[in-house]
Amino acid sequence: MLARQKLIEAMIDNNMRQLRFDSAFGGADIERAWALRELAGDSSNQSLIEQLAEIELRLERLGEDQARLVAEREWLNKALLEFDDQAAASRGENRGRMS
Repeated sequence: MLARQKLIEAMIDNNMRQLRFDSAFGGADIERAWALRELAGDSSNQSLIEQLAEIELRLERLGEDQARLVAEREWLNKALLEFDDQAAASRGENRGRMS
């Protein structure tokens, strides 16, 4: 059961990182909206153009982080289901899971 506990702890960690991601993405998205609004009024402002490029790069990296989080979460979910199925099979239970 220690292995199952480790999987659950990893899922909790993944969920916490997802919440931090959501916050970081939301903040960057707000910054992007601000920069776009400011550039609409002054499209030649080089400083704003550079800030927007940095924000876009941060959003791109956050998107990559999100993809990793999702892949990890899918792996953890699959691993937990397989673990539970194996445990049930070793106890002779038929859980009626469909593959």
